[in-house]
Amino acid sequence: MKQTILRIDLKTLRQKRGLAYREASEAIGITRNAIFELERGITSPTELTLKKIVDVLKLTEAEIKKYITINYNALREHKKIN
Repeated sequence: MKQTILRIDLKTLRQKRGLAYREASEAIGITRNAIFELERGITSPTELTLKKIVDVLKLTEAEIKKYITINYNALREHKKIN
């Protein structure tokens, strides 16, 4: 199973803001399925999607540090393949 490089605890952030899947997906500009995959760590957000999430949810620096993490093992594996 492929590991995601960047993990965002979008579910917690979305729920803290009182947003349903649909509201979050419309505000961020991605599908509800994409929200589902991000929340479960199936995919990593693109740089653009991550920027939109930060902007739409108005994340503070502390929230970014707490809820967005890098999987360094997956990053090393990705670099080996590419």
